[in-house]
Amino acid sequence: MTTTMMKMTATTPSNCATFSDGPVDSLKENGDPFPKDELQEEIDKLSDSASKPGIAERLRSIRTREEALKLPTRLRLGWFANLTIKHAELERVLKDVGELLSSGNGCQIIPIIGMTRIGKSTLMGKALLELIHAYVGPVAIHELPFLVVEVPSTGDHRRSWAALFHEILQAGKEPLIEVKKTVQTSKVGGLSVLATQKAKGVDGLRQFIKQMLVNRNIRVIVIDEAVHLKKYGDSESTMNALKSMASVNSTTKLLLLGSFDLLGMVTGLDQVVSRGSIVHFRRYAIGRKEATMTKDERAFYRCVVKLENLWPWESKPQLTKNWRKIGLACWGSIGALKTLAMRLLILQSRSKDGVLTKEMWMKASMPKEAVKTIEAWVVNGEKAIEGWEYGSGAFDPDELEDLVAA
Repeated sequence: MTTTMMKMTATTPSNCATFSDGPVDSLKENGDPFPKDELQEEIDKLSDSASKPGIAERLRSIRTREEALKLPTRLRLGWFANLTIKHAELERVLKDVGELLSSGNGCQIIPIIGMTRIGKSTLMGKALLELIHAYVGPVAIHELPFLVVEVPSTGDHRRSWAALFHEILQAGKEPLIEVKKTVQTSKVGGLSVLATQKAKGVDGLRQFIKQMLVNRNIRVIVIDEAVHLKKYGDSESTMNALKSMASVNSTTKLLLLGSFDLLGMVTGLDQVVSRGSIVHFRRYAIGRKEATMTKDERAFYRCVVKLENLWPWESKPQLTKNWRKIGLACWGSIGALKTLAMRLLILQSRSKDGVLTKEMWMKASMPKEAVKTIEAWVVNGEKAIEGWEYGSGAFDPDELEDLVAA
């Protein structure tokens, strides 16, 4: 029995969730509020380098700031770049996804939606993979329990689909993709005859994927940067193509990771609504006025404390003293907090005396007007997703007393 708890009204493209990202053109193109400048490129390089075999194992053994300070500069920067900061909202999202992945749950399409830099990449890490392993259970030697792909963002819609299907086949470790043939069964004189034919174009690749899903018994397909699917054609055709993959095997589930731009696409088709549940990866609400900490603020504050205590440089910034200002500059997003800290650390590592300056803080953070614009974009997204996310239910919580009473 499905535990899907989306709205209980029929959904059509005319009443699907609508979201406009307004003036944030960079988010449309890149899906990222932080500029693709030299600092961001350096973060990506450090993260990739720290993920290489041998280096990754060494860095995973580093647990304390004192140990990190003994590393060469680029290794300690890489260690900090790949730190996973566990926090309450991440744990809640993992719990919800775990429920939707559980056996017997009829939900097949699980969009995980939140603002960019909220921490969806962290979600893709060890914790989510452990969840998936628990869902699929023991596997035979020929089986592949799950695969992870990132949606390519360039090209016209047919070339884009071809690129995505190639990514899926490669993630499934399928050999000789370019020379594969489809197999069709036909009846000749009462006998079943197998005929092979070299597959052509996107349709042929789609057929290969369907065969792979069955043959390898793939239970979960994780599609990262799913917002780029909007470039592949109209929403209905795109979701139909994804739904057809999930329909090949009754146990196969699709996890779509993306920003609020995904909303209209995943809520605009009846069959997707009835077979899917949206998990909202929320940011932490940070108030502008000094007051007693709220639950959200305490959770964000704890993450700031962790980053300061693990800061891999001799001179530490006063993050905890200024946690509220930092929270507002990061929209309450842990991913954005981590990016800000990483940009600041790189600038600090390049200075001769290793002392942080006001200029470093200004360069590491987003421009003031950009912060305001992205805040408005996030607020619009939060309003659009309200009432669609898993757990929102169709009941008024205040009227549930009779239903839960013994």
